[in-house]
Amino acid sequence: MSAEPRLLVVDDEEVVCRSCSRIFEGQGYRVQTCTDAVEALRLAEEQRYSAILLDIRMPALDGIQFLEQLRLRNLDVPVIIITGYSSVATATASMKLGAVDYIPKPFTPEEISRAVQRLLQEQQDLGALERVRRRNLKLIGAPERPEQGLAGQHLFLDDAWLRVEPDGTVTVGAFFSRSTAATISSVRLPATGDQVHQGLPLAAFGWPDGRQSLLPSPISGEVVQVHHQLGRGIGVGWGDPCRECWIAGIRPTRLAAELGVLQPRRVLLACAGEEVTRQGERRLADLGCEVRAASTPQELFEALRDPTLSCGLLLLDEESFGLEGPQLVRRAVAAAPAMKVVVLAGREALLEAVYRQEQIFYYAVAPFADEEIVDILAAAFSARPSAAEALAARPTPSPRIRRIRLTNRRGETVTLLVGGGLLAEQQGAGKQLVAGLLARSCPLQVTLGQGPVSPTDLLRESAGCDRLVLLLAEDTGRIPGTLVRRTGSRLLQAAGSGGSQLVTLALQPPAAGEGEVPGRTATALGQLLLHELLGGPGA
Repeated sequence: MSAEPRLLVVDDEEVVCRSCSRIFEGQGYRVQTCTDAVEALRLAEEQRYSAILLDIRMPALDGIQFLEQLRLRNLDVPVIIITGYSSVATATASMKLGAVDYIPKPFTPEEISRAVQRLLQEQQDLGALERVRRRNLKLIGAPERPEQGLAGQHLFLDDAWLRVEPDGTVTVGAFFSRSTAATISSVRLPATGDQVHQGLPLAAFGWPDGRQSLLPSPISGEVVQVHHQLGRGIGVGWGDPCRECWIAGIRPTRLAAELGVLQPRRVLLACAGEEVTRQGERRLADLGCEVRAASTPQELFEALRDPTLSCGLLLLDEESFGLEGPQLVRRAVAAAPAMKVVVLAGREALLEAVYRQEQIFYYAVAPFADEEIVDILAAAFSARPSAAEALAARPTPSPRIRRIRLTNRRGETVTLLVGGGLLAEQQGAGKQLVAGLLARSCPLQVTLGQGPVSPTDLLRESAGCDRLVLLLAEDTGRIPGTLVRRTGSRLLQAAGSGGSQLVTLALQPPAAGEGEVPGRTATALGQLLLHELLGGPGA
């Protein structure tokens, strides 16, 4: 952001123009005012402004027409609407044309100042991220390019989201309900330069009662930018998680191979009202959803034939379908049993009791107006273990894996040595790893036991294999469950064994002492070990 931001105020009321000039010139802004919208459009073409403050009701050219002409001229200057004639129709139309905020008259100096400051701060943050991306690309070379059509799309892994940027880097963040986010007491973020791995923790969120939630990284790669403001909890808007609650920028290392694990959030919006549909589509897209609209029962059931929507979310507008709505829900549930159904209640909510007799997920009153849609999406799409999964995830006595030796698909003899009792034979990462090796018909030997790995163990094992992988618990000061990969060993070099054959995987322990990692972290660790033993990072 420049030291002297420039604003253009467009309003046919001279008193509003003078008021805005007094407010912002006193804060160090350069302000230009115009009571003629046609003249203001010419100024916007000829000069560069940090933002435009725009009235809706003006003669000759109203605010909506001004915005349309601005976008037709490919001018992307941010616009804040200021008007005394607020309505859903004008708000929807202006936001559809790219207005970034909507301030009703009469406004206070604090209200209009906050809107402009919020806009310019967001521009500054996005500009900083882009500069870091370009600097890192220059230093480390061009990243893996996104698949055609993937740029800008949001994909999810549990509560973590990912957006592929046009330059091939990715932005990742968290999606929580507003109530969950409001009570977060601490945030731990990765550091620039860290290597992160898909499924292993990217960030940790804490609550006052001592609970901690580990957010999995949706992709593997190098962290090139961190949203430190999120870690401080300053000015973060959890009501807009896919824009403001990004955690890091990452240069991916295995994007194409890891995309299959990620899922889009698909929403079917059944609504007959064109204006309500446009408003819903825009907001859902802002929240990372892929949206398909249906305005009639025929279009609804045609959409339900698409298998990609079968596990998504159906938002059905009560007023659009009247008394026919409950029967439509019944048929929709029969056609797609895994789809969750949310009814968007009418003004009178006359059919609430009838709808609740059907298999609906939620009955919502005006969820877009009061932003409850954020909480609905968090509840509908967040992964929560079933009772059976939770029972299976509980630690049970199981022998620990001490050593695995195998011949991989490259013909290499590879040995995995495990310290700290990190892998159990019959559960978690250990069970998954052995099952994955057997499924690939890899000849292997599994030795049980636990305890620290000594230098003698390393020397003995290195003598009989092409590559040695050491997995151990090590306090690296990082988020629990994160992993640091190192290659080489002075010990083996001194013994004449060649340092390049040792790979050390240091796992930040989940707690003091020994023990395996829980939940999704264990699943991701099993997959990472399988990849490492079968051929390593280049496989």
